[in-house]
Amino acid sequence: MVRAGRHRRLHTFGLGNRAFLESPITTELLLFVAWGALELYATCALEAGGTLGLTATWCLVAIIFCVFALSLTCYVLYYRLAATPSFIAGALPLGVVGIFSAILPLLL
Repeated sequence: MVRAGRHRRLHTFGLGNRAFLESPITTELLLFVAWGALELYATCALEAGGTLGLTATWCLVAIIFCVFALSLTCYVLYYRLAATPSFIAGALPLGVVGIFSAILPLLL
C-alpha cells in the first residue's frame, strides 16, 4: 500500500514536470530540489541555534530561493538551446551552488 502511494506521487510529479516544464525528469532536477530543501533546513537550524540572526536568516532564504530559481530556469533552458549555450546553462547552476557553498561557511 505504501509502495503504491509512493509510485503514484512520483508518477504525478513526472506528469506535472512533463506538462509544465516540458523536459524529462533527471537526477539534476531531483538534486536541485534536494539541495534547496537541505539548505533551507540548515539555515533554519542555524537560526534556531542562535548562530544566525533573523535578518541574516531571511537574507539566506532569499539567496537560496534565487539560486533554486536560477537552477530551475537553466534546467528548462538546457533542453531548448543549441550545444554551446546549453553547456553554459548546464554548468552555470553548478558554479553558482559551488560558490554559495564555499562562501557560506566563511560567513559563519
